Amino acid sequence: MTADLVIRNASLAHLGGKTGDVSILNGKILSAGPHFKGSAKKEIDATGLTLAPGFIDAHAHLNEPGRTNWEGFSTGTKAFAAAGVTTFFDMPLNSSPPVLDALAFARKRAAALKKSWIDFGLWGGLVPGNEDQMRPLAEAGAIGIKAFMCDSGLEEFPASDKKTLLRGAKACAANNLILAVHAEDPAEIRRHKPRPGSISWREFAASRPESVEVEAVRTALSIAAETGCKLHVVHVSAPEAMHLIHEARRKGIDATCETCTHYLVLDESAMETRGAPAKCCPPLRPASTRAVLRDLLARGFVHTIGSDHSPSPPSMKTGADFFKIWGGIAGAQHAMPLFWQLAEKLALSSATIVNLTSTATARRFGLAGKGTLAPGSDADIVLLLRQKPKPIARADLFTRHKITPYLGIPLEVRVETTIVRGAIVYHKGKHRHGPAGNEVRRTTPQP
Repeated sequence: MTADLVIRNASLAHLGGKTGDVSILNGKILSAGPHFKGSAKKEIDATGLTLAPGFIDAHAHLNEPGRTNWEGFSTGTKAFAAAGVTTFFDMPLNSSPPVLDALAFARKRAAALKKSWIDFGLWGGLVPGNEDQMRPLAEAGAIGIKAFMCDSGLEEFPASDKKTLLRGAKACAANNLILAVHAEDPAEIRRHKPRPGSISWREFAASRPESVEVEAVRTALSIAAETGCKLHVVHVSAPEAMHLIHEARRKGIDATCETCTHYLVLDESAMETRGAPAKCCPPLRPASTRAVLRDLLARGFVHTIGSDHSPSPPSMKTGADFFKIWGGIAGAQHAMPLFWQLAEKLALSSATIVNLTSTATARRFGLAGKGTLAPGSDADIVLLLRQKPKPIARADLFTRHKITPYLGIPLEVRVETTIVRGAIVYHKGKHRHGPAGNEVRRTTPQP
């Protein structure tokens, strides 16, 4: 059989690093394993490269339409392609209007189809008063529903109180939608209200301790248990919260846990040494907590990895008052490669890393044909090169604003090539073929 493309002599991550070939025909995987004996219209010699399913990032904020000056699909997805991300899910709140109904969903889809370099899914949103929009959003193709349990920072996307969450969770359960929550408890935030005049990063971190996250996760799990809703807790940074989710799963509650690269790579000292680019919510934790998070990662308490890429203009990432600075980590281009190199140093198997960065996310959100190199699946592939440590540089960023807390961190795992549905979209620092991303649709989400 003649393939369109064969990648030869790669170290196949999903097979524990065994050397083999991957063949592609009509944008689909033909084979992935030992030597491919057929012919090909084109071949790539991947000797010395690691080959894995393209990364799936379920947590991104590209802010279009309406706030394209913050990022936008064009620049954001170029950065994702350079990171080996072949599919991402865009959050509903930062676009204007936010994705709270089918019309706003259609507007965002149209923008993404025109500009995205990689495949995408779109989240819908839950806010007080739109609980009746869960069915229309499901019918429109929402990958899931996102709610904030605290102030989101945007007036048009208010927090969901317990009553809203309960109604929304029931509607999500009825429409087979995953409910994702930003889990920070507003009562706990008020309890740790900073003293007047507080502006430092230390005071900001102290105002949102781990208990803020833990109490919110307790509430969310209780609602999931009551309604039977599938729950996904995003950017978990508190070990106790991970334990709660783990225990809930043992009791049969359909809940999963996402953490982000920045909580595993950075610690709270980055808010001092790197400044505003390192501010996020929940905040970065102490180095001792980061060590526990890494241990829980290795023990299987984490189900998916996301970048939570949340960019903003430079004017929103400057100032002496840490409480007023926009709380978002811009990490689209390096979150996944940095996670991969950290996971290898933590001695996670390559199959485990593939599961965390691709397969488990596809399975959780019901993406048929994604996150795997099984025959017939989409030919979404990343080729990784080990290199001498090279500090991440501002000049290399493809994002609209050259802001990230990862600047200067030595990068040892570099993305050489990114392939989406059989087409090379990124290779050695250059993008190819132009925006051609497709929308992905959920089938039946799995635990």
